[in-house]
Amino acid sequence: MSLSRVGRRPAFAQAAFTLIELLVVIAIIAILAAILFPVFAQARSKARQTACLSNQKQLGTALMMYAQDYDETLAGNNNNSAEAVGLNLGFMDPGSVRNWAKSLMPYVKNLQVYECPQAPPRELTASAGYNYSFTSGAGNTNYYLNGGVADRPLAVIPNPADIIFLHETSVLTRTCQVRPFLVANTNPLQVREANTATYDYIHNEGANLLFCDGHAKWQKKRAIRFAQFGMTGTNCPPDRTFRDDFTGAEADRNVQCPVAF
Repeated sequence: MSLSRVGRRPAFAQAAFTLIELLVVIAIIAILAAILFPVFAQARSKARQTACLSNQKQLGTALMMYAQDYDETLAGNNNNSAEAVGLNLGFMDPGSVRNWAKSLMPYVKNLQVYECPQAPPRELTASAGYNYSFTSGAGNTNYYLNGGVADRPLAVIPNPADIIFLHETSVLTRTCQVRPFLVANTNPLQVREANTATYDYIHNEGANLLFCDGHAKWQKKRAIRFAQFGMTGTNCPPDRTFRDDFTGAEADRNVQCPVAF
């Protein structure tokens, strides 16, 4: 062996990492992951918000087509309760009575449009009849109908571009619920339960809303006004907005106000 090679490390040893170097690399990767994962999650959430907004725009187009076919009258439910409770195919079940989602289906022809990709299926709850239906061809949705405008002619709504037709809740169910719902035997017409903690807090502290003129947009929950549901009177002045904290939002459940039109 020549003297020039004495004391040299083998080539493979020169290319190897030391334990300290490996730990440093792992620490850097962990730091980058901690920084980037929330960014990726936010980007995914934003993409789902955009997909949901697209769904509502399609429903808005269907709503306008429905109104043209039915003497400029908006879609509605047969009553104020949640339609299709317990039915195997949800709101599309043959046993389900008339509801807004079923009424718009001939114009939409796509059940996925009713489902926000950000909302998980509701299942394994005490109220099992409201749970998501996994049966093929079933109708599920997380969009709630504004009872103040259900089955109302467009002509009686003074500003359709500012009055909500559909808004969101946090989970997908087989039902077509009305929120706020009509309060029976009141004159003038009154509605209640426009807001709870689970309503309209699904996309970046807000929700997508479909309005009576067919357009849809995102709005922060604390910026949603009771007046946008057509609610008026002492309990619902024009500037009163939703609360997004649990206690405050649950208190909003009891707000009852006359419909302005």
